[in-house]
Amino acid sequence: MNKTLNVHQVCGIGYDSNVYLLETEKPILIDTGTGIHNNDTIEKLKHYRVIEKLEKIILTHNHADHSGGAAGLSKELGVDVYAHEQDSKALLDGDGAMTGALMFGFSQEKLDIKLIGDGDTIDCGDTELSVIHTPGHSPGSISLYDSVSKTLFCGDVVFMDGGVGRWDLPGGNYKTLVQSVEKILELDIDNFYPGHGPSNTGDAKKFIQLSYKYLKSCELFA
Repeated sequence: MNKTLNVHQVCGIGYDSNVYLLETEKPILIDTGTGIHNNDTIEKLKHYRVIEKLEKIILTHNHADHSGGAAGLSKELGVDVYAHEQDSKALLDGDGAMTGALMFGFSQEKLDIKLIGDGDTIDCGDTELSVIHTPGHSPGSISLYDSVSKTLFCGDVVFMDGGVGRWDLPGGNYKTLVQSVEKILELDIDNFYPGHGPSNTGDAKKFIQLSYKYLKSCELFA
């Protein structure tokens, strides 16, 4: 019997990425948005009464719409931020070009991070998430997978509307993105929570397959 993972979307306004709270024994936050709506995120965390229990912030990749709020939330909540090594330099340097912050008209605050990599696990107390390196949208993009509930958090790799993350941004790569989606399709997935737009519980695989079909149709133009 699959165990249900208790997931709350606590932000996702305007340009912000979706921000997910995993209300587990050791709660974690996945992505932070641009930072413009950090106060809203904190109020939501208070609503779920996890402020004191929150363990860590995990970034699916370094783009500013996912990472811009990380420095402020890390200081406010007193938790560490984790990201993949291949996306780490732009975060450490506050690189507005590589993170895309300049595209949104603001600067990227320098961020202290702890590194995670492919095959690592995130301890959530009553469950654990596997870290899967899924580059292509950015060099250090990761997905997080809970094999018990068959749930995937995939950042900007694929979306529920059949779309995929852009590969024409700095550090992006079409062929690598194809390989990442193929890697995801090998997983047993019922539920997925993308970096933007709606999520799906129950029949996620068919939406991921739709994204893969679209991605392969772009091969001649990539």
